[in-house]
Amino acid sequence: MQSIITKTSQVAKVEFKTDSDRSNVAFKNWNNTGKLLLIANVPSGIAGTLALLAQYTPFPFFDKELYIEVDQTPVETKDTSGIYYVTGYGGRIEIRNY
Repeated sequence: MQSIITKTSQVAKVEFKTDSDRSNVAFKNWNNTGKLLLIANVPSGIAGTLALLAQYTPFPFFDKELYIEVDQTPVETKDTSGIYYVTGYGGRIEIRNY
C-alpha cells in the first residue's frame, strides 16, 4: 500500500458516477508537478465530504492535510485534456486537523 499527502484546498473536482457508491476525486498540482492526480473508486460519502471541505478554507475551516492510501503508484495518462496521473483508492483517507 502506498500513500500520498495533500490538502483539502488541492481538491480540483469530484466526479459522481453512475455507481452511486463510488466516485472519482482529482487533486490539482499533485507532487508539485502542476498535474492532476485522479483517484478512482473513492466511496461517495468520503468524496462528498472532501468536496465540502474544499469549499470552506477560511476560519474556522482552515485548509486540512489529507493522508490518502492508494492501491498503486500513480500512472501517467494522457487524453484530450492533457497529462494527468491515475491511481485507485487504497481503503483509507485521514483528514488531519493539525
